[in-house]
Amino acid sequence: MRASDGHGQLPRRVRPARLGRGRYSAGAHCAAKLAVAHPDRYRAAVSLSGYNDPIGERDSLAARTPALRAENDPCLLLRGARVPPRIALYLSGQPHDGYEAAVALEQTAKAPTTVHVVYVPRSAGGHTMALWRPQVVPAFRWLTEVTGRGPVTAGGAAPPRSPSTAGATPAELASGTAWRAAAVRRR
Repeated sequence: MRASDGHGQLPRRVRPARLGRGRYSAGAHCAAKLAVAHPDRYRAAVSLSGYNDPIGERDSLAARTPALRAENDPCLLLRGARVPPRIALYLSGQPHDGYEAAVALEQTAKAPTTVHVVYVPRSAGGHTMALWRPQVVPAFRWLTEVTGRGPVTAGGAAPPRSPSTAGATPAELASGTAWRAAAVRRR
């Protein structure tokens, strides 16, 4: 979800206020951290099952020293910001897999920072693509709206509010077939 010319420079037609990042797991941590640390470059971030403290990732280079941990923890960065950044965060997680980190960011945020937390029950599956795949459409709808592209509509109607599981059963989520089952239901 990042546009650049290959040298880290944004093309003239891309406005940073409309850019967002989205990832899952360790990448989710990076997406949230980048938005908090660089609000001049990113308007929003989607973090699916992310974490705040880099020590949560066993092999993280950012977890090697207390100073690196502090420099890369989006919650600490947000708490220490002189001026709250004008960013929006969409954070989802299960208990002990991103949810507590999301709530901590939500509690730390001050306007104009906004945080949308999605609770995903343990019954939805574990830390896998089967869990994250059904969250992609609701997350991208949200991202489209907060980056100024307006609500995603079909025929002028407002988009339906979707739960993070997109109506999939726990068995569909756990087996990785939720996206197929959802496609069949939409037909």
